[in-house]
Amino acid sequence: MAEKIKFIHSADLHLDSPFKGMSTLPDALYQELKSSTFVALDNLVQLAISEQVDFVLIVGDLFDQSLNSVYAEMQFLLACQKLHQVGIPLYLSFGNHDYLKSRTHTLQYPDNVHIFRSDQVECKVFYKNGQPLVGIHGFSYLERAVLENKTADYQPTEKLPYQIGMLHGSLGQSSEHDPYAPFQLGDLKSKAIDYWALGHIHQRAILHQDPAIVYPGNTQGRSSKEIGEKGCYLVELESLETKLTFKPLGSIQFDKLMIDVGDCDRLDQVFQVISDRLTHLTNQKSILFLTLMNAKDALLSSYYQGEIDELIELYNEQELEKSTWNWIQSVKLEQSVKSSKSSFETHDPFINQLISEFDTIDWSEVTKDLWQHRQAKRFLSALTEEEKYDLTAEAKNLALYHLIGLDQDEDK
Repeated sequence: MAEKIKFIHSADLHLDSPFKGMSTLPDALYQELKSSTFVALDNLVQLAISEQVDFVLIVGDLFDQSLNSVYAEMQFLLACQKLHQVGIPLYLSFGNHDYLKSRTHTLQYPDNVHIFRSDQVECKVFYKNGQPLVGIHGFSYLERAVLENKTADYQPTEKLPYQIGMLHGSLGQSSEHDPYAPFQLGDLKSKAIDYWALGHIHQRAILHQDPAIVYPGNTQGRSSKEIGEKGCYLVELESLETKLTFKPLGSIQFDKLMIDVGDCDRLDQVFQVISDRLTHLTNQKSILFLTLMNAKDALLSSYYQGEIDELIELYNEQELEKSTWNWIQSVKLEQSVKSSKSSFETHDPFINQLISEFDTIDWSEVTKDLWQHRQAKRFLSALTEEEKYDLTAEAKNLALYHLIGLDQDEDK
């Protein structure tokens, strides 16, 4: 029976991420957020050392940008040197963010770093106690986009006890990320590969158990699209069993929270309900996106007049004084004003036309001046369909509030 191996499966570190859309944070928090991808890297190295793993895998998008900074390169070099000092090898492939043709800085990595430098699948052999033990198969992106299915090129190496496939790509036509290096589960299960180490999708997922086909997610959340704990998998692989243990690495967590304010008639009650709920988020630093549910008309009025924003501002000021904090980045109300298209289409032609205009927004036309602006576009990420829907609903409700108020009788 082959000797058990223990390794770390990580991906999508996105070192030096600019954290688009987060520059409105207070400067101290923003600087802490900008450094969080490097903190996650440090935590990854410390985990590898404390667990005495056999090796570490990083499956694509180590760096966030094609023209990464010297600072990011040097931080990674220092991490590699720490692993080298304790004899832990690192296997690295590049993805769509840090593809091979974009590599501009050439640092001398220590001998423990094994980089897949070709866009063709190749095998690197891990030795333990002088004996070949694991065939680690992978490739790096040459260009930003790899559109073909690469799984046919993964060919297990004979006479090695274990085979691992590193693949930075998406399952089928994933809508979460760009469909690069697409594959089907059947493609992977048909190969004599013991463990598929995936990257590219930022939500961790175990797609299959035997063989294990695993996305670890990214190591540090970067926006409201990447909520919850982020980290890597500690993998223990032996002939008859694969044990997976998720290990958090991120220092700042993004979360979406729903808070029921249905019993609140006054602003001080809202403040207390929010404070009580967030008190339970202890021992962590969080950037939060709140939805206040079941708001009464009085609170809706306060919301549209900016009074709830003032409550949030006060709460955030208090959090800045703490070592672990919960920063509320945005707040919205679930309940809309008392209006709908069906309520007004036969009573008020103007309201009916207004709602129709909101329902047929051409987003490419509306956003082109901002999203194509030479400077602004560097700080903006593409809007998801959910974000477009929320923005449309918020704008429509705000317009209707100012036009008809909250006391409008729908039956008139």
